[in-house]
Amino acid sequence: MKDKFSLDMVSIRLITDKKLYSDTAINSPEKAVSLIGQEIASFDREAVAIINCSNALKPINAHIVSIGSINESIVSPREVFKAAILSNAAAFLIMHNHPSGVLKPSPQDYIITGNLLYAGELMGTHLVDHIIVGYNNGKLDFHSFKEHGEFNIAEDAFKKSNSFANFLSVPSQNNIVKASKNLSEVLSKYKGKEPHQTSGKKEHI
Repeated sequence: MKDKFSLDMVSIRLITDKKLYSDTAINSPEKAVSLIGQEIASFDREAVAIINCSNALKPINAHIVSIGSINESIVSPREVFKAAILSNAAAFLIMHNHPSGVLKPSPQDYIITGNLLYAGELMGTHLVDHIIVGYNNGKLDFHSFKEHGEFNIAEDAFKKSNSFANFLSVPSQNNIVKASKNLSEVLSKYKGKEPHQTSGKKEHI
């Protein structure tokens, strides 16, 4: 006789580690850096953190989502949004360090930013900024994607990368093109007509 299937009941909870001693709205990169920039920049490897925010951009909490190597870190949207959802965040900011002190974004930095911008729109928790921090001649310095107008670059970099295909769970760029073409055909079919109607016949999608 087969054992009966059993389903575990689980609870998910957020555990506070440290207190953020500020309730000032993060409406500039300087305010974000003053909050956790020194702590993130002090890592000897690349570390990635997020600051979860309310609608008013007041910080709810901060969470380190990844610690990598001297020049590379892996950021999973899953880990980013896990903390954001548990925090009931309306927005979030991502910050990571460059131990070398060279704050110019790498191609991977752009792709990750585009990834989180795209995912944030789907999740209803939008990305406010991506800030790179580091020490330059002993002085804490930063690079803000938003301040430099680089969100468009990040979106384009993500869409042109293989990450876009993986994010949509399709195996190749050809399938993305095919899916876009099919969608265009569906939309043109109903252009100028009432929803779910064509040639007097009701159709359901």
